[in-house]
Amino acid sequence: MLSIVMSSIKKAAAAAIQTITRSPRKENTVTMRSDRTSDNVPSDWAKIAAEDDEKARVSRQPSAQSFMTTVSESKSAGSQTSDPSPCGRCRKLVKAGDIAIECEICQQWFHAKCEEVSKPQYKMLLESSQSKDGKKKAKLHWFCSTCECTSVNFMRGLSFHQGKIEALEKRVESVEADIQTKASKEQVQQLEERVKKIETKQEDPIAGTSGVTTSDIESKLKEHASEQKERERRTNNIVVFNMPEPPDSITPAERMNRDNEHFLKVTKEVCKVDIKKGEIKKSFRLGKRASDKTRPLIIKLKDIEKKKKLFLSLKYLRDHKGRYEDVRIAHDLTKTQRAEQKQMIDKAKEMDKELGQESENFIHLVRGSPDNLRIVKVKRNM
Repeated sequence: MLSIVMSSIKKAAAAAIQTITRSPRKENTVTMRSDRTSDNVPSDWAKIAAEDDEKARVSRQPSAQSFMTTVSESKSAGSQTSDPSPCGRCRKLVKAGDIAIECEICQQWFHAKCEEVSKPQYKMLLESSQSKDGKKKAKLHWFCSTCECTSVNFMRGLSFHQGKIEALEKRVESVEADIQTKASKEQVQQLEERVKKIETKQEDPIAGTSGVTTSDIESKLKEHASEQKERERRTNNIVVFNMPEPPDSITPAERMNRDNEHFLKVTKEVCKVDIKKGEIKKSFRLGKRASDKTRPLIIKLKDIEKKKKLFLSLKYLRDHKGRYEDVRIAHDLTKTQRAEQKQMIDKAKEMDKELGQESENFIHLVRGSPDNLRIVKVKRNM
């Protein structure tokens, strides 16, 4: 009977560890600029690049695989598109040859500077991916600051479960000695019940509550990765509110062209930003057409830099008096981002209440990009 119990414990331990660690890890990709003299590369990074180039020339091992790859090469090997992706922190494009690292969990690219990866740390990552004498070194894993907390807690959870299992095995050994003398069937039955509970439900080491399985934690990680991909898909999108809709009497293609023309007129004449028609990748209206309301217009631009210039010039649109004075332009946010923005706005209103007499001259506003919102105190327009 005791051997059956011990076998069940070992199976439960193996299942717990496999569940936590079964997700395959993608080795982090470290990239460097090929342009050593670029003005955009800080001197520290240029020194690292020069040192590594010198090592490569001295070694002259044609069979050793180069550890320095470009962003476009790494991304082409892992996906169907080689289009540059925005940095997960500053949202600027991670172009071919940029000094960048890919997070192993959310699989987003980050500039090394944006994630505050120091020169020694970056050099260590480069050296860890370099082979020596035809043998690969042990890889160093790198996570972005957002995923790092989750991964650390994940490993703590693994250690927590291992400790629980080892403690349980010691208790089983103690019970085995007691069974040999007392042959207590009741104790054996209680132990079997506890083993069954471990197999079906485990305590959550991250949240500190019981009743949450490791599959729940895995589901949350997948939701996080899905949210990051959705945000990346909407990066170049713009939502235009209260833009007059073309009449039903014309074709859909003509209505789309009319919408694009109105948008370009607003950006050029009101916001002083010259966006060409060919720079619009896609445009469409949200929802079904109705006579009593104007549907929002989605504009997808090809260049993120043009979108940034437009949002820096929206003050002209807010102060505009004329045909387009009701038109408003905003980011295309996900459901999670809209909830985060609402929380920030509510917090800003609460801070306004604490101003007292200062509220006549100052107000708190939410500013920044969707992934970097902040509350600022500004002077009211008198």
